[in-house]
Amino acid sequence: MVMLDKLAYATAAARAARFILTHLRDAEGRLQARYQEGQAAYPAYLDDYAFLTWGLIELYQATFELGYLREALALTRQMQELFRDEDTWRVPADG
Repeated sequence: MVMLDKLAYATAAARAARFILTHLRDAEGRLQARYQEGQAAYPAYLDDYAFLTWGLIELYQATFELGYLREALALTRQMQELFRDEDTWRVPADG
């Protein structure tokens, strides 16, 4: 795994993660794919959830702040609810 070994990178990544987790969610807490002019829109895709989860795990490994791991676990649960069928992963028409 790639470690965020430089403080500047870890700090920037933490700032980006806070922004995404704070501003790119709808009223129900579902991730949104776009942020423009103060508005988040368009439900995020499976890939968006997967890469954000991966980034949060990397942040946890770099900082050992449990909040990042908790967020990654919560996103994983949400990802399973939204995109997992009994036998496969899917990408529904609504994202």
